[in-house]
Amino acid sequence: MSDIDEMTRYDTVLEARNLGIRYSAASSLVLDSISLEVRRGETVTIIGASGCGKSTLLRILSGLLDPTLGSVSIRSELSGDDDQGGMNARIMVFQDLGLLPWRTVRGNVSFGMELAGIDRATRATRVNEFLALVGMDSYDRLFPYQLSGGMAQRTALARALVLKPAVLLLDEPFAALDAQTRLNMQLELCRLTESLKMTTLLVTHAIDEAVFVADRVIVLGGSPSHIVQEFPIDLPKPRSLEVRDLPEFKSVVDEVFACLRDDIVGRM
Repeated sequence: MSDIDEMTRYDTVLEARNLGIRYSAASSLVLDSISLEVRRGETVTIIGASGCGKSTLLRILSGLLDPTLGSVSIRSELSGDDDQGGMNARIMVFQDLGLLPWRTVRGNVSFGMELAGIDRATRATRVNEFLALVGMDSYDRLFPYQLSGGMAQRTALARALVLKPAVLLLDEPFAALDAQTRLNMQLELCRLTESLKMTTLLVTHAIDEAVFVADRVIVLGGSPSHIVQEFPIDLPKPRSLEVRDLPEFKSVVDEVFACLRDDIVGRM
């Protein structure tokens, strides 16, 4: 094995090999022959036509759904954080967020640590740290019904990040937000993943979002769905709104759309 191969192998946090799934014994495969690696500190976005199985793939990668074929492995010691504290290696943020309505922002962020048996003092320290990180430290006593969409999303991110996962998985996290708030949350996600060196997998329908936040874009397509193409994203960091005006950004968005076009039409 070459030095380059050894480095790539060691830096791989999450690895999927030949994944496939069917929803019942009598049904055809929905996903097939999907193999991918996600490296430490990398942000990977998954995009494809509606109904192609993006969220299903994310659930398999998160451990919430067992594949019919293939395997998923994770190396939590490569998360970049030595203090895993026995907590989950993979944490998923869903589109509906799932904030507990009877708990305050602080109570929601603390909830996972309580379930994990983390002591009160450690919980308080970590909650303070991550609420400040996402800009919610001044709103910690509010309840979910009192939050804007962006504030609720920041709370959900803090709840996930406070558990210091090896891999953060997000399923259409900004889909329900208005355009301006969605753009702000994309910037916020870039800031957080870069500052925390967080390994991140994100599913989205929005091509510009997929390109803007990612180090690599994976396109799903075909029937059964498989990886059609991967696009490495070589755009300046830290990401800023000015990146969207670069010819390189617009060029990659066009390339991803061209890759998706036939599959989008075929599923209409």
